[in-house]
Amino acid sequence: MLCTLGQMETKHPTHTGINKPDVRFVLHYALPKSLEGYHQETGRAGRDGRSAEAILFYSYQDAIKARHMLRKTAEESGTPADVLQCNMESLNAMVRGCRQEEVV
Repeated sequence: MLCTLGQMETKHPTHTGINKPDVRFVLHYALPKSLEGYHQETGRAGRDGRSAEAILFYSYQDAIKARHMLRKTAEESGTPADVLQCNMESLNAMVRGCRQEEVV
C-alpha cells in the first residue's frame, strides 16, 4: 500500500541530525512505531518553509504486527493499560489517516 499524508509545511526545524533545509521528500518503507515518531521524522522535510511531501509504503500486515508488538511489550514490561491504549490509538490514527492505494 502507498500512504500519502499530503503536502506539509514545517515552521520550526526539529533536531534530528539532518541539517539540510531543502529536503522535499521523506520516504518510509514501513510503518513507524507511532504517529508522533512519524511527525518527528517527516519534520526533516520543508525546513526552508517550502512544501514537502511524505510518502509511506506499508502493508496492512505491518499494522497487525505493530499492534501485536505493542501488546506483547506492554505485557512484558507491565505497561499500564491506559498507556497501552494511548499507544494503540496513536497507531490506529496513523493507519486511518492514510490514503491507501494499491501499488503493484
